[in-house]
Amino acid sequence: MYNRQPWLTKYGEWVNKERFIFLGVLTATATHENIGETIPEADQRPQKVVIEEMIDLGIVLKADCVLETITSIP
Repeated sequence: MYNRQPWLTKYGEWVNKERFIFLGVLTATATHENIGETIPEADQRPQKVVIEEMIDLGIVLKADCVLETITSIP
């Protein structure tokens, strides 16, 4: 998470410095496939359209796990 200055805390206070917090690593995301057809002009046929969109779910390795792995390497 990166906040430029100034940023607002959850208590409504303004902080006048930058901050960077390592939360983890996103390893995979879930998607949903939307299938539809185009609306054709008078002399054309409809075409199939497939749109894959992210649904804001994923698999994350938390920062603690990543740091533990790094420190365990000799």
